[in-house]
Amino acid sequence: MIDVSSHKNVENVIRYFLIYLQPRGADSILDIGGGCNAPYRGVLQTRCKKYVNLDIRPGEKVDVVADIIDGTEFEDKQFDMILAFGLYHNFKYEEVIT
Repeated sequence: MIDVSSHKNVENVIRYFLIYLQPRGADSILDIGGGCNAPYRGVLQTRCKKYVNLDIRPGEKVDVVADIIDGTEFEDKQFDMILAFGLYHNFKYEEVIT
């Protein structure tokens, strides 16, 4: 998987995501399901002081290995922003609406 920050059209990728991202200077962003390769890490790290990639599978670029169905060790309101690009297709409909 390609690191989005090194994509040949990185400016277009960043412009697209800027619609959804808060301004630079956030204290922290949690990327749930960021993947073993963390393709958005390069872009997201520029928006905050602390970037955390949580994924169900371990990997070199995974900061926390956990299954969010079982909950996490994070405190409430620990992150300024929580992102889950491409995560929801892994859930059954019933799991999402309950």
